[in-house]
Amino acid sequence: MIFLLSGGGSALLPFPVNGIELKEKQEATQLLLDCGADIKEINTIRKHISRVKGGWLAKWAYPSTVIGFILSDVVGDPLDAIGSGPTVPDPSTFDEAWEVLRKYDLLNRIAPSIKNFLELGKEGKVEESPKMGDIVFQKVYNSLIGSNILALRAAEKKATSLVSTLSSSLLPLKGRHEKQPGFILPCERSNFEWEPNPKTSLHPFWRGDDSDDQGSRSRREKPGICFGRGFRDQRDRKGGPPERRDGWNRWTHGRFRRSG
Repeated sequence: MIFLLSGGGSALLPFPVNGIELKEKQEATQLLLDCGADIKEINTIRKHISRVKGGWLAKWAYPSTVIGFILSDVVGDPLDAIGSGPTVPDPSTFDEAWEVLRKYDLLNRIAPSIKNFLELGKEGKVEESPKMGDIVFQKVYNSLIGSNILALRAAEKKATSLVSTLSSSLLPLKGRHEKQPGFILPCERSNFEWEPNPKTSLHPFWRGDDSDDQGSRSRREKPGICFGRGFRDQRDRKGGPPERRDGWNRWTHGRFRRSG
């Protein structure tokens, strides 16, 4: 079996265990997103209520040979986290899945079918997901063929080709950015200043997922919105469109415009 997996596979390959409806699983995922759970925590739940995630696809394919080509959107590229690892040993447990729900006070908010199934797993009455050393992985060959760090480095290379004096930093982002020391988005800084002179600037490139417990926008939209506001506010403080300020047009190549 040849298997191609990319980021987003967790949402696009749903196959809940017997007794759990797809809608119930979707609602559980949304609750986790809304409360700010990170991708590892969300996937821990997904793996333990799925018939394909967390190594189960490899088990159903055994003893066939499985060749997996994987595109990663997860910081650090842990194969078990990408698409919830259908062909990868699962290091997480039912106990950890239960703890995620307890941590975010979701035990009484998720569907009873999910709570009951995880409770059965905790008690050893439901089979755990396949683990490292299981014979089902004997003929499974997974290859990482792309990742967000590769895309980020390509973006950095393109940026430095446009501005030869660019100094950059590749920064990981996992979970809620406001809980990470030193990671502050422009719209959250009252003293945000954008220095248009590339000779004196450090220009960061971020990768990963920013979780948001407000449920008002996607995790990927939030950083983009914040940066857009930061550029807009900086322009308003300096006066006039950024392309009219000395040095700015050279730096941005005229690409930044107000859009509302």
